Amino acid sequence: MRFSIYYQSLGLSSKPPEGTLWKLGIIVNDRDDSSRREINPGRWPENIQIDNPGSWGELYFGIPKLPAPATPQTGTVTIRQGLQNAVVPDAAVGGTVDNLCPGDSHFIWNVWGNSNFSGAESLNIQNQSDVADWPCFAKYYVNFPLDQIPPGKVIQSASLILHHWGNNGPSNLALDSIIHVYSVAEDWNEAAITWNNAPMALENLDLIRIPLVDCTNGTSRWFWPCTPRTWDVGRAVSQAYQYGQPVRLALYSSDSAMHSGKLFTSSDVDDWNAVGRPTLVITYGDR
Repeated sequence: MRFSIYYQSLGLSSKPPEGTLWKLGIIVNDRDDSSRREINPGRWPENIQIDNPGSWGELYFGIPKLPAPATPQTGTVTIRQGLQNAVVPDAAVGGTVDNLCPGDSHFIWNVWGNSNFSGAESLNIQNQSDVADWPCFAKYYVNFPLDQIPPGKVIQSASLILHHWGNNGPSNLALDSIIHVYSVAEDWNEAAITWNNAPMALENLDLIRIPLVDCTNGTSRWFWPCTPRTWDVGRAVSQAYQYGQPVRLALYSSDSAMHSGKLFTSSDVDDWNAVGRPTLVITYGDR
């Protein structure tokens, strides 16, 4: 498990050289139980062994990218649900568009974390600093098959495109977001994934600032599929292609403010908005 970071977040006086790698393991001993029951400590990574640095996580300074292409581009592939019969499963977990910040206390404490929202045509990506508002948190998972890329190629670039069509909260309070994309190692089931069982991220790949959007362009008419937002996921696609697997991605935000969530179109939207579905554009060359 690797995370790329900015040196300011660690309070360092100078920036370590690009590519510096630190090993790190964290164990949090939770003793909040009033009945003094033994509580298993929280661990990062999940399978960390404190005396085995090989099981620790990695902190990488800088965002790792694919090297510059050494050979000419020979092909481009666009992968999207339904395009060339591609199947692109995706799932939103947490406070989704149709279930954002539920006020029902029974649902919050007994149902929220185990709820599945497969088939939803829209998704929400949202975070904030007030942990008491955790039923408003939301993240997104998507898998792209790579079987349309011919064998024996070198991945030169790959871009994830989501179409952004709305903002959470009142228009006078909604704010920009920083949304990250991560690679995911484990597979998951679209009909069973929930906040509680969703796989952890493997490595963060890219982040972008997403401003507010107005799909009406100031008119009374909506212009679909609205605004594309693009992340660089070349590293994850290259690794998945080498292992003959689909590329598995997750998106989440590092926002702290309320009303900073962003709304996107999912793979399950009807064909009238097919171009708005999550899309992966890959360029490749010969070895």
